[in-house]
Amino acid sequence: MSRLFRFIGTLWSIVGITLLCLIILNALLVWLLPKPDGQARVERDAQAPDIAVSDAFADAPWNADYWIEHEQTRATAWRSYVYWRRQPFAGSQIRVDEHGFRHTWQNPEAGADAPEVWVFGGSVVWGTGVPDEWTLPSQLAKLYARLRPGQPVRVYNFGESGYVSGQSRAALAQALACRGRRPALAIFVDGANDVFAAFQS
Repeated sequence: MSRLFRFIGTLWSIVGITLLCLIILNALLVWLLPKPDGQARVERDAQAPDIAVSDAFADAPWNADYWIEHEQTRATAWRSYVYWRRQPFAGSQIRVDEHGFRHTWQNPEAGADAPEVWVFGGSVVWGTGVPDEWTLPSQLAKLYARLRPGQPVRVYNFGESGYVSGQSRAALAQALACRGRRPALAIFVDGANDVFAAFQS
């Protein structure tokens, strides 16, 4: 029993000394560091720049049409387990099918029985900021076509803006149940929305 009390006493001393050191360090920093002079510039009406004119593709010929269509595709529909998917849309830069999935460029040589690559994630995968042909899944399909010309694959974009990794996993489970086949490869590009969601709660 005396060993237990000795251990608790030692632990209490360590915690107490650590807290005392932190309090002293904080007091020293408050005393030594310069105080704000009240003249710091704060822009209360500051706004983020318009992404339609501030991104890397501002001079692209499709840019203005893309952002108009992007605004038109923001309507979503309730979907079990993943909560939302975009409504069908047929534009010149953005096409969304009846299931809410964004169009992906496909190798013309890839038949219906070709191996499939499924890509899951948030707006990076969905392709916010770029037309259908430039999304990550479309670029992956083009890369496969160029590097493996005799082995065509079909790439599918299961991404959706705002999805966290749990929604991506639910989308995989739904795709496995509904499509009736398994992909040769499933790619998940998640993380940023998970961090943002954690900071919101």
